Amino acid sequence: MLLYQGAIKAYQIGISVAATFNDKAKAWIQGRRHLTSQVAAARSAASQAPVLFHCASLGEFEQAVPVMDQMHQDQPQTPIWVTFFSPSGYQNAKLPHYVSFHCYLPADLPRATKQFVATAQPKAFITVKYEIWPQLFSQLQRHQVPIGIISAHFRPKQIYFKSYGCFFLRALNKAQAIALQYPIAKDISNQIQAPQKVCGDTRFNRVLQTAQQPWTNQSLEQFVGEHECLILASCWEPEVALLCDWLRCNPESAPKKIILAPHDVSSGNIARLEKALQGVSCSFMRFSSAKTDTKAQALIIDSVGILKYAFRYAHLAFVGGGFRNKLHNILEPMAYQIPVVFGPNSNKYPEAAYAIQQGSANAVSKWQHLQALWLDKIQRKQMAQAAKELVLENQDAAEKTYRFIQPLLQ
Repeated sequence: MLLYQGAIKAYQIGISVAATFNDKAKAWIQGRRHLTSQVAAARSAASQAPVLFHCASLGEFEQAVPVMDQMHQDQPQTPIWVTFFSPSGYQNAKLPHYVSFHCYLPADLPRATKQFVATAQPKAFITVKYEIWPQLFSQLQRHQVPIGIISAHFRPKQIYFKSYGCFFLRALNKAQAIALQYPIAKDISNQIQAPQKVCGDTRFNRVLQTAQQPWTNQSLEQFVGEHECLILASCWEPEVALLCDWLRCNPESAPKKIILAPHDVSSGNIARLEKALQGVSCSFMRFSSAKTDTKAQALIIDSVGILKYAFRYAHLAFVGGGFRNKLHNILEPMAYQIPVVFGPNSNKYPEAAYAIQQGSANAVSKWQHLQALWLDKIQRKQMAQAAKELVLENQDAAEKTYRFIQPLLQ
């Protein structure tokens, strides 16, 4: 425990030093400066004890929202608070109207966590995914505050299951309910004492809502026409390089229509992407162009907010980040019931492994792999059907998760 506290204090010192030249670190420090008074004022204004949902950052917040929606529908009078660890979540999260207060979580030290729990006096504490803080969990337990974990997934290499990780496993086992995204190995499950249930991936609720929204775009419709279309979603250099290798080595087998949606839509990156396409004699146009070039082979989406709708024009999605183990959202294309591929380095993402296991996704490392799948319409049809089944399996994940943790919220 002393070693852990020393590490947390060292982290605080490091953040304080970084705050002199880094805006994110500065926000981390300043956001916690008057935390106790902010929490006290919010608690004083609350009609009853709040339920706290804790999210490390923006991604975890997106997983929590569908569950919070379910809770608000069922218990509209119960205040819902949201806490964050990272400024990227605190500053960028679009809070639902029913969230009455949001703040940073204090550093995981005895005095800070004791003061936070005593001031907030929460009815329950629900944390998302991997946000398990030993000191905070101890204080919640002392104050008899129920602890739930949602959208959880555990792997053998995580610290809880190492020979030296018993301190963190004890913290994990203070939870009274753990809602899992996907099934986990039995030997891991046996080490977790808290009740567990596979409830599904709550992110499907959000992506399904988007996929079901009426949306059309004349430029995309005219560009794709009657052709089948490949989309590179949130792509980086490795995905673009693989595509260019295909276009260079065997252009006759390549898709007649390709949509490229780079993760980085800065003018410099768009220019680099255009140069790469020029190098393999691939005609292209920008989405922002005033006139649609129906003869172009590639369309570059050079603005944000379009990709999540553009999947409806695609027949295969090549999602970026899989060569760097920073895989982007593969659930969005699956919500449109299209097959998905990504690079081979995605071991941190349980949804990727599960999608491959269920037959709706594949990993590719060479252009020949992508080519083979593109040309195999039967396999793509089978993968599309598997994607449909995976979506149906998870469409009520938020409701299942809420019902599982509901006893903690009474």
